[in-house]
Amino acid sequence: MKFRGVISNVPLLQKIVHTVTTVHKCSLIHLSPSFVKFCVNLSSTDPLQQFLRVNVTDLFEEYHIESMYKNEVYLKVSMDLLKIALTCTFESMVIKLSKVGGQPVINLTAKTNNTQVSQNIPIEVLPPSLAAVDLMEPKIP
Repeated sequence: MKFRGVISNVPLLQKIVHTVTTVHKCSLIHLSPSFVKFCVNLSSTDPLQQFLRVNVTDLFEEYHIESMYKNEVYLKVSMDLLKIALTCTFESMVIKLSKVGGQPVINLTAKTNNTQVSQNIPIEVLPPSLAAVDLMEPKIP
């Protein structure tokens, strides 16, 4: 599984993360070749759900994803940690999946002048069968 992208619209991602964080501290993120979905389902018995779908071209300048499941990746991410990582505004940031000590992480790297800032956010990679149930788009009449 591989994922790497250059975020060109950092302010939009900051707004998305801020909005999701106000509802819940954790979110499921579905990465696909054409879109990124953010989903918060407060509990399995609660019908309320926050769902957001963004086209890849609206967030990323460069974007590459590979997986054994239709080039789609499902992640469980602490939105608080992602929000902290995005507090500094940069024109662009590189985001990629990697592992640190066997723990999967999202690595965010930003460069300004001669300084490079890199942050790792621990994540949980979810199997498609489990995540697909929680990431279903709501039916709107």
